[in-house]
Amino acid sequence: MRSLPARRATRDDRSSMGNIAATAQVGLLFMDFATPSRLPVQGDAELTDDPAVVGLWPGAQFAVKVAITALITNCPRYIPRMQRIDGSRYVPDPA
Repeated sequence: MRSLPARRATRDDRSSMGNIAATAQVGLLFMDFATPSRLPVQGDAELTDDPAVVGLWPGAQFAVKVAITALITNCPRYIPRMQRIDGSRYVPDPA
């Protein structure tokens, strides 16, 4: 996966990075309301400032690599079906 919002790190973001540096354990939840489906992911995270990795996202100061330890599939029964109307302003341009 290669996805980050195009914005500067906020105080909350930096706090999360401190948590990753301290515990290295993360939980991520990927949702797709159009399908509907969800994918909970657990893993061991590592902060990196390697220019080859960080350079994939213009303006990024660091990146997070996650080694997946668990993928959990579950029933989409209670996920409301939604339709995409417009793209989010928080998603960076592909260029």
